[in-house]
Amino acid sequence: MLETFQAYISSFKQERLIRVYLPKSYPVLYMHDGQNVFQDLEAMGGKSLDLENYLDAHELDLIVVAVDQNPQARIDEYCPWVSGEYSKIILGKESPEGGQGTHYVDFIVNELKPLIDSNYRTIQDQTAMAGISLGGLISVYAMCRYPHIFKHIAVLSSAFYRNQEEIMRLIEQTDLSLVESVYGLRVQGSGS
Repeated sequence: MLETFQAYISSFKQERLIRVYLPKSYPVLYMHDGQNVFQDLEAMGGKSLDLENYLDAHELDLIVVAVDQNPQARIDEYCPWVSGEYSKIILGKESPEGGQGTHYVDFIVNELKPLIDSNYRTIQDQTAMAGISLGGLISVYAMCRYPHIFKHIAVLSSAFYRNQEEIMRLIEQTDLSLVESVYGLRVQGSGS
């Protein structure tokens, strides 16, 4: 079953649509670019991950919480830092975008997760996060900031290049001993 609701992001002072796939109870997976997760109707480009049908067909016991993106601020919100030198090489120019990722991750941890945990039958210590492209970058950042919460991470076609130097430094400096699994997959022709 798919349920949607609006949640207020206090640091951005705006409402955001949240989509939640609900089995009877169980672990929670937080995903980014929510409009692209469950159904083709609202997906960018008209094609989603079709996760609702996949979960139903395979009877997986997993709550999936998908946060819709703000199309005007996706790079800002999914990049913890302003784009760095490596990004300048890839893009061929400097980019002032990025730097709001900490606020976005803190919204998930401090506002959205407590809301989900209090309203649904979650297993609170079994929380995962997954993202595609910049969603992969912000997922790894969330794992580093909150390894006691996000113990399972999936990163697909990551776009680390925007914050390459900083994310590598953070990974090297973070005690990730509580993280149980990290899955990464690179798909050709993607990365934004």
